[in-house]
Amino acid sequence: MRAGRARRRVKEALVLLFRPWAALAAALPREVKLCWWVARARSACPGLHREVRVFGPVRFEGTARVTFEGPADLYRDATFETEHQGSIRIGRETVVNQGTLIGAYTALTVGDRTLIGEYCSIRDNNHGVAPGVPIRRQRHSVAPIRIGADVWIGRGSAVLAGVTIGDGAVIGANSVVTRDVPAGEIWAGAPARLLRPRSAQPAGLPCPA
Repeated sequence: MRAGRARRRVKEALVLLFRPWAALAAALPREVKLCWWVARARSACPGLHREVRVFGPVRFEGTARVTFEGPADLYRDATFETEHQGSIRIGRETVVNQGTLIGAYTALTVGDRTLIGEYCSIRDNNHGVAPGVPIRRQRHSVAPIRIGADVWIGRGSAVLAGVTIGDGAVIGANSVVTRDVPAGEIWAGAPARLLRPRSAQPAGLPCPA
């Protein structure tokens, strides 16, 4: 009980200590915040292309073996995690939306002009599940992930180890992709399955630049 009260007091003291700084940061102009977020991202990831735009705090965890081949848009709380010999390569004009996690223990590539929605999980590794050993202590199984160009992965989707998603494919929101998706097809579900091929798009609102 005493230890719990002590932890709460320390937490309250830290909140009081940093509250003025948090208020100051919130009051800064948006342009200043953008510059700060870009600077933080560049210091954490040497492979960040100079034309990558950062629209909030972005995290690079582990070895930071992440390479951006050209301009890209990264939104708040996107996380890139590399461990062991893992590497992540992101193509030109790709968008990684808020809260998405991309993790690699071996190799993970994302093609040009691909859109990744909010809160997606893309990992090339899985925990072992053999009985008799706690799962957190088991060795990981790994298999590369390859995501093609002009792919759209909907919000909340999970792409599992060993999956290849072909160019121009679409993954519906909240899907779990457990096997390869051919180019130009729309898949959705848990596990994801073919809905239909892509077809002509009806007229709609223009996409912002």
